[in-house]
Amino acid sequence: MSLLPSFPPSDLESALYYRGLPSNPRLVARTGAPWSLPTGPWQIPKRKELRPVGNHPLKEVWEDDLALKIHTLLDSLDVRWTSIDVVRIAVPEDSGSFAFVVLWIGVMPETLSGDEGVVVVSKCREILLEYDIAEVEVEIRESVVTRSVGPALLEPVDSGDLTAGIREPLTPTLGLSISPASKLEVEGTGGFFVTDERDPSSLLLVTCRHAVLPPQSSARNIHYAWTDSSQPKKEVVLLGEGAFDKFQTSVREAVVSHQKSVVHTKREVEKATDTSQAKTLQILADAAQLCVELTSAFQQSVATWTDPSNRILGDVVLAPPIALGAGLRNYTEDWALIELGRSKINETNLAGNFIDLGMEDSDKFARKMCPRPPHEFSSREPSPRPSSDAIVVLKRGAASDLTLGRANTLVSYVREYTATNEIRGTSKEWAILPYSEGSRAFSRPGDSGAVIVDGSGRIGGLLTGGTGRTPKEASDIAYATPIDFIMERMRENGVRPVIVQPTET
Repeated sequence: MSLLPSFPPSDLESALYYRGLPSNPRLVARTGAPWSLPTGPWQIPKRKELRPVGNHPLKEVWEDDLALKIHTLLDSLDVRWTSIDVVRIAVPEDSGSFAFVVLWIGVMPETLSGDEGVVVVSKCREILLEYDIAEVEVEIRESVVTRSVGPALLEPVDSGDLTAGIREPLTPTLGLSISPASKLEVEGTGGFFVTDERDPSSLLLVTCRHAVLPPQSSARNIHYAWTDSSQPKKEVVLLGEGAFDKFQTSVREAVVSHQKSVVHTKREVEKATDTSQAKTLQILADAAQLCVELTSAFQQSVATWTDPSNRILGDVVLAPPIALGAGLRNYTEDWALIELGRSKINETNLAGNFIDLGMEDSDKFARKMCPRPPHEFSSREPSPRPSSDAIVVLKRGAASDLTLGRANTLVSYVREYTATNEIRGTSKEWAILPYSEGSRAFSRPGDSGAVIVDGSGRIGGLLTGGTGRTPKEASDIAYATPIDFIMERMRENGVRPVIVQPTET
């Protein structure tokens, strides 16, 4: 049975306990054995990582049962909680150690003292014991939930193409960086392409509502549908302010890099004494010069994209109000449909729903993904396998680019508040953990709307936000809404969505 500390953690423990997690959240209180710094000259705690729960007795009683009792308890104690997750927390350096399952509660910063936290974790343990669940620790950390946010697009090219890396942001693959035309500083990610059975010629992009109709703008959180030409359009552009600046910088840096390569190679040619070596180096120099010419030509074409009006992708045509605990299944509803302009994306440049791995080692990626035997992707049970063999997923987001993660096997819960600290609502979330301790966080603010897929290319859900120490931090846990819930809600809103299949390459 867990040992409950009779005192809150020290300042040092609070600061160092979660070393290794993406946002390094501050510990408030916990159950478990006493903590101490390791001995030795460095006295640095070992790094930790989050892992999926896998098969565990808690799984049978968690959703819509024990979880709701925890909610009630926290509310009765006036805890300003923001998220409730169930994870394993491991120390990768200790390969033989057991990763305990942890009921991981996030609270608003500076709203719960250590002494108050000790009372909370104690009472949570009592509820767990009522269900004969003894081998689960309870930990509270400070954490906030963040809802992260011209000419025809270019055709995708092979990774061997000299301009592949710098042209990727302008190709219609999954992970497009998007912004509302009226608020270019708000940036999100395009999710996936669908058509509507009622109008097969239409092409729609699914994303998060808050990425294209941001709550802080003039758009009220009411049902939005564009139904006739008399309505003002809610235009969406490719590459908002920050993303376009980043893109231009990457092009300039590529040109400079290639120019330096030409100069270096020519010097090597001049120093060469062997005829065959000189010929080889001359070939390299010619290739480098060609690379510069191609990149310079591409840089000139970028000028046509500088005006945001040339980057308009399309218009928002449907966006239900953002809702927590929506429908019978109580997930977050935060989606919108963008009707894409055929002059930007059409049959000539759209390769369907696929994620460009760019210059990544595809074999290495495939080994990490380890796709499972084909089966339907179930949002009620994202991964029935144990944590050591959990579903590995990936996404390409506008902020953090291409990342891998591990889908958790128990749903998480998120609580949001109004500006006056009134409870706005509570919602279920599909939790995605970082791939490993040494990997990057799965998501950052600005990735909202990114589609999450498994190793076989099946769509699992739409990324809507994450939880971390502050709103600007990388997320310790990313949150997503399951794909079948989104498709179901589209149908309830009169759309008959059909996911666009990747074309053969």
